[in-house]
Amino acid sequence: MKRQIEQFSICIQYVDEELIVIREDFVAFVPVHDVTGLGLATVLQNTLIELGLDLDKLYGQGYDGAATISGNFRGVQAIVKKSHPKALYTHCVSHSLNLC
Repeated sequence: MKRQIEQFSICIQYVDEELIVIREDFVAFVPVHDVTGLGLATVLQNTLIELGLDLDKLYGQGYDGAATISGNFRGVQAIVKKSHPKALYTHCVSHSLNLC
């Protein structure tokens, strides 16, 4: 019997100061066991810290529109923004186009 593992992918967008260009890179697939907003936000932030990223430089978040992610009170974006107020949430443009 094959067990299904929930996971999400992390991509980061940043300024490459050497080349002076904006880059976007895939970072990791992360397994998750708690798919609540708090569980996902905790795994996301811990993963970014483990990768050596300074979360004080987090200026944006982009996700799909699932309630667990986009919720204004208990969604991932709200939990991350509470700790890092400069990390504004933007609904993923690709997902928005699919909804049209």
